[in-house]
Parts: sequence; C-alpha cells; structure tokens
Amino acid sequence: MSETRDEHEGTRMTTTDNVELDELFPPDLRTDEERTRDFWTDLIDNVDDELRVIVAGRHFVAHLFGSPGFGGEAYRVKWLDVERPDVVCNLSFQGVIPDAFRTRLPDNASIRAIPLLRAVGAIAAGVQLAAVLDGRANTRRERDDERCEGAEL
Repeated sequence: MSETRDEHEGTRMTTTDNVELDELFPPDLRTDEERTRDFWTDLIDNVDDELRVIVAGRHFVAHLFGSPGFGGEAYRVKWLDVERPDVVCNLSFQGVIPDAFRTRLPDNASIRAIPLLRAVGAIAAGVQLAAVLDGRANTRRERDDERCEGAEL
C-alpha cells in the first residue's frame, strides 16, 4: 500500500492498484442528524413489517431460529395484535427509536427470552456453550435423576 499527499485532507491511503480508498469508500459527509434520519428511514422502508418487533421504543428484527443475534438467544414474541400468533425466533437489535420516528414505529409486541432454546439452538448450530460445559448441565441432570429415582414406572 502506498501513500499520497493531499493538500486539503493530509495523507491519503491508496490500494496497491493506486486506486484511492476514498474512491472505493467515500467519506460520509452527512451530519449526525442526517445519518440518523437515513438509518431509520431505511429501516422503515426495507424491513418487512412481519419481521419488525418494537418493544418499549426499541427496534428489533426477527430472524429464523438458529440465526445470529444476541448470541443466538431465543425469544418468544407476543404481538399486541391478538390475531397474530406468538413466534419463537432470534432477534437483532437496531437501536432505540428516536422520538421523531415513534409515530411511524409504534410498539407492536412484548418479548421474553427463552434460555433453554438458546442452548438447544447453539448446540444445533454446532456452537459450544459454556453453560452446557460448565457443570450446570450436570447439576440439572443429577436433580432430574434424583426426582426420577423414587418414581414408579
């Protein structure tokens, strides 16, 4: 990688092909307000309403169970619209919705984490979970075994 000098912006980096990185990745000259507006407008325009989960002014997108998001944590989504059935899914978090967008993005659900499904989903995905490996799983099995010992079959 070589460097070139620019009298207005200081040192510019270039690729090995002498293509300026600023051409490949132009600097974002928008203000913070413009970036925020564009981010939330893009979410409104491009996220399917069936996948949009809004809880207490926080925007999430639902993903098929087993997809990344919150480390694979599974959530039960209970919709405020009682006609929609609950779903179990992974969620990704986009942020707290700015006041200017709250009328366009009202709350539509409540969520509850399902820790057991996190372990099942992670194992299914081939991910080793510390919680499964660290003895908590053994402790649970021992308790279950103790409960079953006195049971009549």
